[in-house]
Amino acid sequence: MFMHHITDQLSLKLIERQDAEALYALVDANREHLREWLGWVDGTTGPDGYRNEIIPAWLTAYAKGNGLTCGIYLEGELVGTVALHEIN
Repeated sequence: MFMHHITDQLSLKLIERQDAEALYALVDANREHLREWLGWVDGTTGPDGYRNEIIPAWLTAYAKGNGLTCGIYLEGELVGTVALHEIN
């Protein structure tokens, strides 16, 4: 699993299936703001969509060396994400 500590309080960690509920809650709380940039935001209406579809796609891209989607964690709490797509 990829994890990078930036400071004692701030880290990046590969998003995994067990992060689905926290990710859904974060996206849901910010849905109106995010939909302008992220077309997939309104297509998923619960954590199972992230757990069963979106996160596995992100993990497949990572395994193939073709992308990286990480959670941004502040003091252990998921506060955002960052992604690199189609790495070559």
